[in-house]
Amino acid sequence: MKFYPLFFLPIILFTSCNPSVRFGKSQKYSLSDNEHEVAISQGIVDHYETIINIDTLNYPLNKYIISNEYKVYIGVSFVNKSAEISNFYRNNETYTIHDANYEKSSASMFFEKESLYCYSFIYDSEVDKLTYFLTIEADSAVSYNKFREDLLKIKVKND
Repeated sequence: MKFYPLFFLPIILFTSCNPSVRFGKSQKYSLSDNEHEVAISQGIVDHYETIINIDTLNYPLNKYIISNEYKVYIGVSFVNKSAEISNFYRNNETYTIHDANYEKSSASMFFEKESLYCYSFIYDSEVDKLTYFLTIEADSAVSYNKFREDLLKIKVKND
């Protein structure tokens, strides 16, 4: 039996190419099969602002991704670092933090605000010196499972 390496090339390329969404200056979010980017409308921005206290922390919405289970909001802060943002959420009584992991330059939080359940991953990028805020909104079980899986942290890559 003769081996034909060219036969396997399309299979290798297909399985190794993971579609992604670029955000910020140098970041990528790896899309799953059930996720896709959606153009940001004013209604999406308004809903994002009900979840995230943008007036205080100023990290505007940069990308919006949806799946059949959840919505992902990606914001970029040009001013605040992850420690400042996570401290704000811990000390603000409109947010109930149910579970969290805090590190030197990042934080993951599972929280509730007005019956909305979210999992957020906030991190300071060493590459471009910006702070990124990724948030999954879903029902409580999905949000908490994604938090436990560390899904957002896994999906983000520096370019």
